[in-house]
Amino acid sequence: MNDKNPMLARKMRRGIQFGVIPFVMTPDGSIRIVLLTSRGTRRWVIPKGWPKRRLKPYEAAAEEAFEEAGLSGAIVGKHPIGAYAYSKEISPSLSIPCAVKVFLLQVEVQAETWLEQHERSIQWCDPRTAATLVAEPELSSLLRTLPALVQRRRKSLSKRQLSLSGLGQSLREVPILSGEMQVVSDE
Repeated sequence: MNDKNPMLARKMRRGIQFGVIPFVMTPDGSIRIVLLTSRGTRRWVIPKGWPKRRLKPYEAAAEEAFEEAGLSGAIVGKHPIGAYAYSKEISPSLSIPCAVKVFLLQVEVQAETWLEQHERSIQWCDPRTAATLVAEPELSSLLRTLPALVQRRRKSLSKRQLSLSGLGQSLREVPILSGEMQVVSDE
């Protein structure tokens, strides 16, 4: 599987990953979420990745959002809101089954630059549109139910701030204008 990295090989054998659905509430009360493209197949996905040593599952998921989309904010609850399965393409001739445990991330800032910025495309959209763009049926279902789920968890929103600014990236406030996200520039 991965002879050069035994730790990664163990993670891949387990097939468990952690991801987030990054979202914001617009001034009119609607929800916008982020989808990004996978590096290999270029399909629309949520930020996700393998477990990380010394990080709790929700912390690992939040770190993936920062690395893959430059997003930082507050994880809503310490427990996943659901899970979905997909087939992870390791090479053209090898795929492994993975289960992704999904957390909610209320986005507060977006970095001006981030690690995988030039490897992925990002799209902000409403949950219904996002549900039609992803290939995984269980993820699509989670996205369709997101507005109701956010309403139920509304009391938890913005209470738990995960600071990822120690990763050496310049963070900028992310204002919401007409339901769209934009990075504030220093200029």
